Amino acid sequence: PSRCGTSRSLWTLNGNRHLSIDDGYEFRYDHTISVMNRITVTIPNSLVQEIDKEEHNRSRFVQEAVERELERRKQERLQQSIDAPHPEIEALAAEEFDSWVAEGDADAGLLVDPDAGAPLRWTAGRGWERS
Repeated sequence: PSRCGTSRSLWTLNGNRHLSIDDGYEFRYDHTISVMNRITVTIPNSLVQEIDKEEHNRSRFVQEAVERELERRKQERLQQSIDAPHPEIEALAAEEFDSWVAEGDADAGLLVDPDAGAPLRWTAGRGWERS
């Protein structure tokens, strides 16, 4: 830290935030740190007691649980998209594949072995199924 006076202030200079505190020292901190928001969540007392048994920092516990749930939902949406893609994407993929096959790529034999896989078919609303 460097000496900068005795007033308390916060300012930005060249993209860096500076905090000047009462003892006259200047501290810089990373401006990429996430801004935290305080929210109010109402949950049953029994659930609070269970959280307290597992973690003394309730905020951290709730944050981690929310992060896991958001990731789970993201993965679920991705899986739903894979299982039942939008019809336009399905048509585009078929068109691009047909175009790729028609071009007769010299390396295609290295990428696709028609004898190695199982025949599949697309069923609307259900996704890919073995033929």
